[in-house]
Amino acid sequence: MKKIIAIIVAICLSLLAYNVYSEIEAIKSVVIEINETELNDITFSYISLKIGIKIVNEGAKEIDDLEGNFTISILNTSIGRIHFGKIDIKPCSSTNSSFYMFLYYDKIADSIIEVLKEWKFSISAKGFIKGKIFFGLISYKRNIEIVKKID
Repeated sequence: MKKIIAIIVAICLSLLAYNVYSEIEAIKSVVIEINETELNDITFSYISLKIGIKIVNEGAKEIDDLEGNFTISILNTSIGRIHFGKIDIKPCSSTNSSFYMFLYYDKIADSIIEVLKEWKFSISAKGFIKGKIFFGLISYKRNIEIVKKID
């Protein structure tokens, strides 16, 4: 009788460990791309920039409560932060999000403004994504860095 209980406990622990492992692998397989940048408005005090990101779950496991924080930089100069939170992504699917940033001239060097006017520069996002695993009781965090050249 003790062997049967030990076998049942071992099977349950194995299934639980596999579930946690597959959830971590799903978060590791997330791909985030900057898929859209659009200059919306140039005024005397700021430039309005729209940044679109695509979040892809390439894994076979649904991701629950995925959130992310990123510092956005142009020419290695931080221009602001974006955050997305509590997104559920089905297996082998994707979702899109858009963010508006206002680049105030007093916070940006003149050289960056000239580059933006010519619309040739690199935009990068550096930060992390975090998702819930183990039935939503534990968070798993992964660092991400994205660079996109705009010309």
